[in-house]
Amino acid sequence: LGITEINGTGDIDVLTNGAKDSFDGIFRFSVKTGEEEGFLPAAGWKVMRGPQLVDLRHDGGRQVLLPVASVTGREVGAILVIDLGNAGAS
Repeated sequence: LGITEINGTGDIDVLTNGAKDSFDGIFRFSVKTGEEEGFLPAAGWKVMRGPQLVDLRHDGGRQVLLPVASVTGREVGAILVIDLGNAGAS
């Protein structure tokens, strides 16, 4: 679960992992309304934990780190890096 301002609107968002249309991925919900505002599928991967919000480049930008495992049955894992740029950075 991640709680942050993620898309430059000034409103706080909640990020959480879940499944939609047979894909694992990350949901974005509004803190104000609780409504789903977006879904980013991690096609080909099973999300293993909630998203981590970081600034990997130390430039004020934001990245989401998402630990995943292969859905093919092979014992393979990865960390997906989703670059949000400077959206929501203060």
